[in-house]
Amino acid sequence: MDTLPKRVTVVKIVFCSNTTWYLWNYRLGLIKTLLNDGNDIYLLAPVDQTTKKFSDLGCRCVPIPMKRKGSNILQELLLLIRFYKSIKEIHPDVLITFTIKPVVYGGFVARFLGIPVVATITGLGTAFIRRGWITVVAKNLYKQGLVSAKTVFFQNHDDERMFIGAGLVSKHQVAQIPGSGIDLKRFSFSPLFETNRDGTEIFLLAGRMLWDKGIQEYVESARIVKVSYPNVEFQLLGEIGSDNVSAISKEKILSWQEEGIVAYLGVTSDVRPYIKKADCVVLPSYREGLSRTLLEAGAIGRPVIATRVVGCKEIVEDGRTGFLVNPKDPADLAAKLCQFLSLSLNERHQMGKVARQKIEEDFDEKHVIEKYISMISSCSSG
Repeated sequence: MDTLPKRVTVVKIVFCSNTTWYLWNYRLGLIKTLLNDGNDIYLLAPVDQTTKKFSDLGCRCVPIPMKRKGSNILQELLLLIRFYKSIKEIHPDVLITFTIKPVVYGGFVARFLGIPVVATITGLGTAFIRRGWITVVAKNLYKQGLVSAKTVFFQNHDDERMFIGAGLVSKHQVAQIPGSGIDLKRFSFSPLFETNRDGTEIFLLAGRMLWDKGIQEYVESARIVKVSYPNVEFQLLGEIGSDNVSAISKEKILSWQEEGIVAYLGVTSDVRPYIKKADCVVLPSYREGLSRTLLEAGAIGRPVIATRVVGCKEIVEDGRTGFLVNPKDPADLAAKLCQFLSLSLNERHQMGKVARQKIEEDFDEKHVIEKYISMISSCSSG
């Protein structure tokens, strides 16, 4: 029998992220649990298509315009002031932050106002992949924003070790969670045998269209594979035009499509039908916090091919739930894609079953929710 998490007695809890969409897609289960316990939930994030959904649930949405990236000092100062005014007015019992700006700015404000903070490092992003002056700036901001955090949750051990080693957090502050976890009922197992098969093999890469996701390597490997397997379809699913220095232009994506190398599927609010139609999910990323795409694919029962990097290697059991490849190596990726194509349908099905079992054992959303509720309870009790 599942052990129910301890009931939270906090009156006001503020969730803060750089998009409301993030909270809806990755933290909905936690927020619903807290609402059901009678807590007042505030969301501090930009308005988007999910804001009304949260309002309908009973959350109090406080809009705060925020770009994921930004180097204009005046605009960032105004954003920090906006954080201060909003958080001071609400004066929550606990502030829960996700993504870099909310973690940093929310941390500054909460420290000044004496509000407990539970911060989550969801991934280090371009600032840590493409090292330079921006990496130094990011580290300093993290250090100042996290210094008084009650707890800093990490989604993988590599990020945790790096933050401790760089003196950005102390050992007593940190804790581990398995990403955002997966709602195993919503992402239910779907055997490969049940998919509609017309002779076309489908590989799917789902995520924002960023170079750092390894999309260049995906395209180059597709060119190699199509020489021997012309009926294989390489799909891309996700947002174009992100405000990220690693963003790929729409023109480039469409040029690959016109060349016949990839099929761009656009953007979706529900990735499940696309994963179910795929034979295998591919993510040649340079670095992740803990890849949500790979968790979703494994929960549905799809084998995955991903790079042997932080945030991917923790999910994939090489040769059992999929294959791991070297980062930035399209030849190695193409070899593993061909190896997958040589598997029988039964072998792929068995690989998907093992993937589902691993997600059930290690990445069930209920474990993540329990950890957050335990920490929130600790904050409320002093």
